[in-house]
Amino acid sequence: MCVPLLLTFMSTPIKKSDLLLRLCACVNRFSSWMYYARQLDLLEISPDNALDLNYYDENCSYQIQSSQNQKYLHLYDCCPEPFVEITITLHLVPKE
Repeated sequence: MCVPLLLTFMSTPIKKSDLLLRLCACVNRFSSWMYYARQLDLLEISPDNALDLNYYDENCSYQIQSSQNQKYLHLYDCCPEPFVEITITLHLVPKE
């Protein structure tokens, strides 16, 4: 199965307490309820769990301090096959 590249826009609410700490995390989860793990593998995770940011459009207010992704397999009562979930976390800091 060929799945086209996905362009994603992410928005993260930022609390005032996060601004005081000068760090916030933008957490996004991607999964499928239609295809199980052997039918659709959402992301090949690199050995260091870092994201490829080559096509990242820089934000005018924040910069990415670090990023990580984690792959989870979920089993549900309804289905014998596991389903994949990818959690992507971007750690952001305000620009000076």
